[in-house]
Amino acid sequence: MSNQTHYTYRNAAKFLLELSDSENGVITSLSIQKLLYLAHGLMLAKYNEPLITGTTFQAWKYGPVIEPLYYDLKLFGSMTIKADSYFVEQWPSELCEEAQDCIRSVWRQFGNFSAFRLVDITHDDNGPWAEVYKSNVLGIEIDDDKIQQYFKTKLISN
Repeated sequence: MSNQTHYTYRNAAKFLLELSDSENGVITSLSIQKLLYLAHGLMLAKYNEPLITGTTFQAWKYGPVIEPLYYDLKLFGSMTIKADSYFVEQWPSELCEEAQDCIRSVWRQFGNFSAFRLVDITHDDNGPWAEVYKSNVLGIEIDDDKIQQYFKTKLISN
């Protein structure tokens, strides 16, 4: 693996938005959260490194969420977000090749899915979200070790 530096959720989100824009994709805040979760899991499983550092995914009602990203993108509501959208345009998008590969792979497989189809996927009864989620309890973190173990199992079974 290349010499990975630590990437924030903003690097990953901006790269995903640029990818979506390059293919005329439609992506919302909810979609970004779920696609980044899938890419984070793939990165952990494939390279034993997290895609995103400095924050963790939390188990919210509609699946895994990076809380600060939620608040960053809240102003967009359910509208489509573009890489040059207000506030997002200044985010960095630099990522190592492995991180880019994981985001591209997830985009190829799931980029055309609706936000709520992605919610269903991340709500897998045997997945890390379901293991820790508690209704009406905020801030429950989904441990990267659980995410990695789950995605390694999924990679092997596929």
